[in-house]
Amino acid sequence: MANDLWRTVTGTTNFYGSSTTGSEANMRNELIYTLDGRSPEIAKGQPGLLRKMRRDSDNKLIPCECVDSITREPDKDRFCPICFGDGNKWDETNITFYRVLTASEDSNTMRDTLTAVGLLNVPLVVFYIRYSAAITEEDKVIQIDLDNDGSASSPTQRQAIYRVNSLWDYRSDNGKLEYWKAFAHEETVKYLNAPDFEDME
Repeated sequence: MANDLWRTVTGTTNFYGSSTTGSEANMRNELIYTLDGRSPEIAKGQPGLLRKMRRDSDNKLIPCECVDSITREPDKDRFCPICFGDGNKWDETNITFYRVLTASEDSNTMRDTLTAVGLLNVPLVVFYIRYSAAITEEDKVIQIDLDNDGSASSPTQRQAIYRVNSLWDYRSDNGKLEYWKAFAHEETVKYLNAPDFEDME
């Protein structure tokens, strides 16, 4: 009997795949496999840091002691060993992310900024981060120096710091959190790392 390609009669060959439940990809596992690798897939994740802002009992950011009581701004001229000039206290933890370069008009985060000469298009970076990372829009993602094999340099040296503009929680499977997608732009800061004593004189 010839195969029925158009399903006009009952046949024994299914040319269009299974329609049974449970055939969808597990997006959480797919990102984990992308970051950490799974035979035969090679790990594509990049080590970095998550700068988690500290909060008080009212869930407000905790200012550093270097913040001026009048201007409410941190000391930008002298190095603060507590906040590195951020102005708020924080803790840093190791994370793994997948980084993609983009532009502000592609991300719908409205990063066009009015300047004296017109609109400035701010370059954005997209970070894909595993679901278990406790990240918020007030936190920052830090890119660190890597060696040629992709391992973090020792001691750790911060290379760039990114402020999160928009944080999307990708959910599926009855609302289960699959992964985070963070749109961020690079911040210009004076002190990414603690300066040498010679630099502080």
